[in-house]
Amino acid sequence: MMAAYYNDNDAYCAEWLRNLIKAGHIPPGDVDERSITDVKADDLKGYIQHHFFAGIAGWPEALRLAGYSADRSIWTASCPCPPFSSAGKHQECPECKNKHLVWCPRRTGFAICAICGHAWFADERHLWPEVWRLAAERRPERIFGEQVASIGGTEWLAGVRGSLEILGYAVGSPDLPACGVGAPTIRQRLFWLADADQGQRGWQPSGEGRERNGTPPGRLEGDGLAQRRGEDGGLGDSDGAGLQRRNGEQANGSSQQRVPIERSGGTGATFWSDYDLIPCTDGKTRRVKSGIQPLAARLPRAMDGLGPISRVGVLKGAGNSICPQVAAEFIRAVMETKLI
Repeated sequence: MMAAYYNDNDAYCAEWLRNLIKAGHIPPGDVDERSITDVKADDLKGYIQHHFFAGIAGWPEALRLAGYSADRSIWTASCPCPPFSSAGKHQECPECKNKHLVWCPRRTGFAICAICGHAWFADERHLWPEVWRLAAERRPERIFGEQVASIGGTEWLAGVRGSLEILGYAVGSPDLPACGVGAPTIRQRLFWLADADQGQRGWQPSGEGRERNGTPPGRLEGDGLAQRRGEDGGLGDSDGAGLQRRNGEQANGSSQQRVPIERSGGTGATFWSDYDLIPCTDGKTRRVKSGIQPLAARLPRAMDGLGPISRVGVLKGAGNSICPQVAAEFIRAVMETKLI
């Protein structure tokens, strides 16, 4: 049995995934470059973990950071966000020109006007119905996902929640920013979990309960994520010895300065702890990885360490990726709630 199935129809991301597998950075498995619309439920048999819209392996990295074993079953699906993000081109109803839409959770690409009720094929990138189709047939134990924390993303998540509850899943979704784990950006995202057993039976070891045919009713208990206290390695605004305990220096004038930070056990602290402050032409000062030259003529070698990279490919891959350190905190919280 192969450890993982990775699906992404972007050729550059698919090659990136293969390189990461070869380098041993993510679990071994198969990379499927087909559109998810062409994937059948039977194609998913024989795999322990399934990653849809896999990109540059943000979710596999998050699972690794969280200590989630590669021999445990999980699905992940961070659907494309352009139809819902502030950067994307927002659709409007062709009948009444209203922009408040309900994205149909069961018909790929379709939206329904919240005012006049008109339904039409609005955007082919609305692909959640394809994930739902596969989940309805395979019934995975749990699904992790993520979406932009915009009004459109919230409305999209409402449809996702409803469609999953039809299948008997309970759905929980916190709104988490990347800056909460020490990142130099806000990057607000809705992380969500669909749980087939509503937290009643705990996490299953390898080989047990990978896929369920039943659809138990109920909702996710509300005493998990909301009441979790930040221990060492917790979120930045917690009361533990996490990322908020930093020592640093402020930049003076326009000079570039190294900012030393006390290293802690948090997932983000060691990743963003060594940086330089760069004054920019717009008057703002920004953080960059220590040692990077802001006017470098070319980018460094590939993140996977296996060869040269495409600048456009890297920007696209990184821009579409989740922040693994934030996702890892969410995964840890779920694991702790279920008393692993």
